[in-house]
Amino acid sequence: MKNYTANCVYSSAESIHRMCDDATEIEYKQFIQQIDINQLKVLFPNYNWADDKTEDLKLADDWAVSFWQSEFMGTPCLYIEHSRIEYIFC
Repeated sequence: MKNYTANCVYSSAESIHRMCDDATEIEYKQFIQQIDINQLKVLFPNYNWADDKTEDLKLADDWAVSFWQSEFMGTPCLYIEHSRIEYIFC
């Protein structure tokens, strides 16, 4: 499992540019298989995680969210781009 490492606000522009330039977009299903969902619940508490209310927005369905695979400072990573902020998991 990969753990939350950083976001772009608390990293250098150079390391974020390298990560994004070499990234490959992946599906939510690929992403979630490698991440502890409890970390996502803490980072993104405003989403519906219980799957019991279909009218609530889910992370996987948000048009402002995408999922990526790359390297961050030489370490394989996954990241979520959420409203143009990268949340990195290594």
